[in-house]
Amino acid sequence: MEVAPAADRTGGLTARVDFDPYTNRDFNAVVRSWLPFVFAMNSLSRAIGLRDVYPFILTPAVIEKLGYIHQLVQRERAGPQ
Repeated sequence: MEVAPAADRTGGLTARVDFDPYTNRDFNAVVRSWLPFVFAMNSLSRAIGLRDVYPFILTPAVIEKLGYIHQLVQRERAGPQ
């Protein structure tokens, strides 16, 4: 999926999701792709009078915790070392 809104002049809302977040070890890449995607989905939902699809705010502390969980899952998927 690619999000590139015409109104985005700084590139802050542009994202290209061309990887599998379940196998990608770089959680920052997942977050950088997720936030613009969610913004676009919520904007579309609001435009047709519906509630946000993803009504959560990811603060830095929450992102850090999610990154930790992502790391644990990745380690478990890799198996014993």
